[in-house]
Amino acid sequence: MSNSETPVIPAPLPIDDPMLKWELFWEKNKSAILGAVVLLVVGGIALGAWFIYSSLRSTAAQKLLANATGIEGYEAVVTQYPGSMPAADALLRLAAAQREAGDLEKSTATFQKFLEKFPDHPLAGGWE
Repeated sequence: MSNSETPVIPAPLPIDDPMLKWELFWEKNKSAILGAVVLLVVGGIALGAWFIYSSLRSTAAQKLLANATGIEGYEAVVTQYPGSMPAADALLRLAAAQREAGDLEKSTATFQKFLEKFPDHPLAGGWE
């Protein structure tokens, strides 16, 4: 072969087939896409489990508060569900019960505890 007869390699044709583009994209990014899908599924399951747990805990706290009578009942709500809204309500009821029992020092201490733990509670606004 002489120099004039050297074969010419044709330039690659642009990809116009959408299916071929998709297959190339999939092969190139398959592991990243599958990883993201798995992460989303696991995150969704974890978030759903957390919502169910929170709902059950809140319901149990509300039920315990509804059935609580007297100082011991309110203390049980505060002890078993600290940081919950039923615990905040129980602290207010506990302070009122202690005041009615004549123990003003405990009542004041309980109300101060309520203000410290739940400063954003709607009933805590005017007591600073």
